[in-house]
Amino acid sequence: MFQLIEKHPKFIVISKNPDINFHKEDDTEGLMGKIRSELGINELYAVHRLDKMTSGLLLFARDR
Repeated sequence: MFQLIEKHPKFIVISKNPDINFHKEDDTEGLMGKIRSELGINELYAVHRLDKMTSGLLLFARDR
């Protein structure tokens, strides 16, 4: 679903695979939920997002 590129105290950078939903869809966990559960991060804020079919780097803030 994603590969962790950088885990910093203030942000994380991941590489998103194609055909992955950003948010939960039906019974399928979305990217945000998967990152939180796999990395054990409760507080996570999307700086931007990519469409489902698009792969690429995403930046997430770890605090407001």
